Amino acid sequence: MLPFTNMSGDPEQDYFADGLVEDLITNLSKNSGLFVIARNSTFVYKGKAVDIRTVARELGVRYVLEGSVRRSASRLRITGQLIEGAAGTHVWADKFEGPLEDIFDLQDRLTESIAGAIEPSLRRAEIDRARRKRPDSLDAYDLYLQALPYAYANTPVDTDEALRLLRESLRLDPNQPVAHAYAAWCLEQRYFRGGFHPEDKEAALDHARTSLASDDPQALSIAAFARYHLAHDYESADAALTRALAMNGNSALAFGFSTLVNVSVDPERAIEHAQKALRLSPFDPLNYHPYCALGLAYLFTGRAEEFLGYLYRPCRPWLRKPALPPTPPPRARCFP
Repeated sequence: MLPFTNMSGDPEQDYFADGLVEDLITNLSKNSGLFVIARNSTFVYKGKAVDIRTVARELGVRYVLEGSVRRSASRLRITGQLIEGAAGTHVWADKFEGPLEDIFDLQDRLTESIAGAIEPSLRRAEIDRARRKRPDSLDAYDLYLQALPYAYANTPVDTDEALRLLRESLRLDPNQPVAHAYAAWCLEQRYFRGGFHPEDKEAALDHARTSLASDDPQALSIAAFARYHLAHDYESADAALTRALAMNGNSALAFGFSTLVNVSVDPERAIEHAQKALRLSPFDPLNYHPYCALGLAYLFTGRAEEFLGYLYRPCRPWLRKPALPPTPPPRARCFP
């Protein structure tokens, strides 16, 4: 992450731009799936006109985040863009702005928003990168990435394809907690939609058990849901989600699965986590989780008007397998 440019025309405001970048580096570093270069290495480029492709090559990274900060008398605007280092193409860009009534609270909220938005954008870019590789050059990580759109599609045929890719990935590298977690989730889908075969349930719980023993927040979140839905083990699932959120408090994925685990036990917590998930990643392919949980939580707490508002809320999927048209299902599904 490069130092953000101070566009305020006041050199005294450099401290704010630098502080924002430091907070972003700290928050993104909490995600064990991301390799984030430390501040001391990236700040050598401060104040210099640089070529992103050169920076990516020198730091040994695939993606570079750059941005700017503009502070006026009463407003603050921050822009950010994520760039793929090899080609110099844009992966994600957005702007965030607000009043300066409480500058530090605003900085915290902006940091949270940017960190939450970048994670799914990176995942999508990595999937596209894996798709472009030759079949004979795919490694365990590429196979895992290629499995994700099929896992998200939530149909029996797609689930089988996701499991085929995940099994091949785990054959090459069995020490992948996230791949085990997605395998658990896919097997959970197949168990409930494919005839309640005991072998699918047991295999799902085995994969979930492996993931729950890890320190990967993404793996913990997915495996917690699979464990809860298959074994009705709320205590273990809640403990795993609490650990995941302690490690990465900006994970829309963790908040989304937490909504489904908590919706019948603690509806108010489910509502809080659903709103947080949607705020962090409003276009996430899994946003039907928080939408569904919001509807159920409002139903369980007797708020009929709010419940009806979410009953037919559509999904907004953006990760599809290549052959699927971008048509959302007619309504959100509660349990994938």
